[in-house]
Formats: sequence, structure tokens, C-alpha cells
Amino acid sequence: MKRGPIPAGFGELFLSFQPTLAGALFQLDEVYRRIGEEKRAAIANKAHVASEQFTAQMREVDGFRDSIRSALKVGRSIGDAFAWFFYGNSQDSITRHLQHPTIPHTPPGVGGKAELAFLDKIRYADCVVIYHGITSFLRIGDLSFLDLRSGEVIALGELKARKVKPGKAVVTLHMMATDRKRIPFSRVPVAPDALSSGRPELQKDMADRLERQIGKMRDALKTDKGDPPPGVPEGLFENNKIDDGYHVSSLKNLSDSLDTSDVAYEHVGSGLLLIGLNVLPEASLSERLLGADGIDFKARLEQVVEHAVKLVHFKSCNNSIRFGEISTGFMPGCAPPFWLPINIRFLRKLYFQGVVVSTIYNPAHVLERFRDAGLTVTQSKDGSSYQIEKTLAPDRRLILEHSNWFLEVIQHHLMKEEKVIECVVAIMEKMEEGHIPPNTKVQMVINTHVFPESTR
Repeated sequence: MKRGPIPAGFGELFLSFQPTLAGALFQLDEVYRRIGEEKRAAIANKAHVASEQFTAQMREVDGFRDSIRSALKVGRSIGDAFAWFFYGNSQDSITRHLQHPTIPHTPPGVGGKAELAFLDKIRYADCVVIYHGITSFLRIGDLSFLDLRSGEVIALGELKARKVKPGKAVVTLHMMATDRKRIPFSRVPVAPDALSSGRPELQKDMADRLERQIGKMRDALKTDKGDPPPGVPEGLFENNKIDDGYHVSSLKNLSDSLDTSDVAYEHVGSGLLLIGLNVLPEASLSERLLGADGIDFKARLEQVVEHAVKLVHFKSCNNSIRFGEISTGFMPGCAPPFWLPINIRFLRKLYFQGVVVSTIYNPAHVLERFRDAGLTVTQSKDGSSYQIEKTLAPDRRLILEHSNWFLEVIQHHLMKEEKVIECVVAIMEKMEEGHIPPNTKVQMVINTHVFPESTR
């Protein structure tokens, strides 16, 4: 999908991808729950075990659970990249999913097994079915149905299962669609066994929960956003290449350096430093998750100070150091790193933690650029956030909310500072020109679209 064109035999590989990934996540969750049971049993037996032994046992159990959580995060970051590609023309709808709490684990028992079986058997030619359980950002319902031609989300589905006898369960798909004429499966024959089983009767609490879930799906499929404020610019950068918005070349340079060294440094613009580290390159993911503590990272990073001091802005009062790393997780508005035009071998190492790209970021440079653009920047008392605004007239102010989002996408997702500045200044100019009326809240929607490398 990334390289294009699609090779012969890709169809079956594509159909098996989600069941394979989902099966791995279900197995990890099963082990995670089993270790939780062992921990509770050990705590209940605490009085009969020596203190030192109990402490060591708890440390070991917690270490295993942390490793499984890390593996789950790896799996869902891969699922996010897969699902995000198909949501390319429906990125605005993702916002509604993010308004709900994250779902960290797959369902246990019959429900989980039924979801896996359904996913493994589902076949439908006119749309792509995305299973939400392999992602971190799809949180309403269990399934998304996307039209292959338009890329639109045409339906959401919720799966319910009931056990009818040992080894057999009935799965019911409850679906909300945007259009009666586009309902998936409307032409699919129903198996006689399913008809004879009848619609499963739900207990009241389950029925009430299903009704709430259907309501959420209905809301998530609404497309009416209302009329935008007059003069709000749209499609500002729609003809830009992805390299114009992201530091792709810097990540490529780091990748090349790590081919010949275990540690590499790359300065990105004025305020960001990338630090690449090879982590047990010949090991498996489990060996990295369980054995990376034995690596002496401190010895490897002996040159980090001399690189970090180059990030200082000597004319700013907002110098600070923020530590982090390049994230493979989902961030609204950003392309998952998998879809950047980067060597696939390096991306495999990044996703499976064979490479860690740490970041040191000094936001003073971008904050000074906001000031140069005529905005006032005020740091919060605890130093964790910034108020960014501009007075346009005695009675008018432009206030940029959620400014930390901009710092996050720069440090963890390699969006260029100048692109962030352009977005804010474009809105500001329209307001100054009087195109945006007073007391208007403008939602800035930033979407990134990608295409197979062969078509760029």
C-alpha cells in the first residue's frame, strides 16, 4: 500500500492483515489479564511470604505487565497507520471518536472470540471494513465501513455475541449508515442457521448500553458542520508536498547515520535535536521489551550536552528543555510516520523499537517567531503551557487555544515550525481584515493526505 502499485495476490494478504494483528492483540490481552490474576493472588497470600520475596515478585509481575502494555502500544500504532490511510477523506470525523475515552484492551471471553471470528470471515467487495480494536483512535462502535471509491465512512457497526452451546456463538451486527441505499451487506444472503437462531434477546442493562452506543454511532456519522465563518481560509496548503510540512529529510539523514553507528544526532531547524539510538538491532521485539534495561544509554549519550546547548535562543526569556521522542502513536492532523516517504527498513525498526529517536526541544524559537508575527506570548506559572494572543482593536482579541498541540506536533511528529506559523498567521490576517466577525470561535482543522510513493 505504501509503495504502490498493488501486486498480484495482494487481496488475500490484505484481508488477512486485520485478523492477524487483532489475534496478536487478543493474545497479549489474555496474558495481561492472567498476570493480573496472579498478582491479585500473590497479594492475597502476602502474609505467608517473606517481605523481600514479595517485593521481588511484585517487581517482576509489574515488569511483565509493562512489557505487554508496550507490545500492545506497538500493535495499535501499526493498526493506527493502517486505519488512518482509509480514513484519509474522513479525517474530520475522527474528532468525534477522540471525544470518547480510549479503549486500552480488547474484550475477553465469548465477545472477544466472536469479534475475531467475524473479522476473519467478513468479505465485502464495495467497501473496506476497519476493526476498531486494532486502533487507538476509533472508539465509537466496533467497525467502520468505508466506501472504496470515495473514501467516505458510510456506516459504523457494533457487534454483540451470545453463546448458544459449547463451541458455538451467534454474532449480531447492529449498524448505523449514512444512506439507506449504501448499507453494507444489504445484498448478502443470511445463513439459515442465523435465521433459525433468531435475534438474541439482550438483558436490560445490555440493551440500554446498546441503545447508547447506537446513539453515539448516529452522532458520529453526522456530516453537517454548519456554515463556516465568512472569509475563513480553506485549503491553504493543499498543493504542498509532504516534505513541505514535515522534516522528512532530517529523519532520512538520521536513518542513514544509524546504518553505520549506534548513536546519531540531527539538528532540525533552530530548536529541535533528534537523537537516534539502535536498540538490540538483531533481537526480537520481546527481547527488546524485556532486555533493553541492560543497555548503557548514558555511556552512548556522552555528547548530548554539547549538542543540546546549540538549541539555546540567547535573546529569549522562554528557553526551556523538553525531552521526548518521535511518536508512532496517533496524533490528529498528522500523518503516522509509516506514511512519510522514509525507507521502509528504518520504519520497521522504528515501529518495532529497534530504533528509538529521542528528542530535545526548546520551544523558545517558535515562540519568538509568534512574537515576530505580532502576537503576545505569556507562559503559565508552572511553565507547562503558553497563552498566545493578539489585540486587534480596543475591544477585539485573537486568542490561540490549545497552543501545546503545536509544540507537540513539532517535537513528536516532526511538523515544521514554519508550517505551524503559517496556519496561525493566515487566520490572524483574515480577522484583521474584518472577514471574521467578533465573538467567533474558529476551529483550525489541519489534515494531512498521503499517496503511494509510486504516484507522488
